[in-house]
Amino acid sequence: MKKKFPVLHVIVWIFRVLGALVLITALIAGIAGMVTGFTRGFGMMDRYGYGGMMGFGGGFGILISGLLSGIFLYGAGEVIALLLAIEENTRASQRITEVKQELPVESPANPS
Repeated sequence: MKKKFPVLHVIVWIFRVLGALVLITALIAGIAGMVTGFTRGFGMMDRYGYGGMMGFGGGFGILISGLLSGIFLYGAGEVIALLLAIEENTRASQRITEVKQELPVESPANPS
């Protein structure tokens, strides 16, 4: 059976891949930001005593926002896939109903 909406299937794949890439990148960048924030404070250690925490907060912000973005991207792909599955199941159900209506109704066996 040929699938309808081939472009939407490609878009689902793109959303899933982008979501996974954003999740991985956010994890790496967030951890790297928090570690460098504690060690160097992004150059703020020389001026302020709380420079390390500013770097930690920036890394934590990158981590959280990236994780949320990745989850929403992946979720958007899943929603489109869900809608495509509903459409395919509806079409299959309609086809089954049409076949059942075309079959002749058999008369019940005569118990004589």
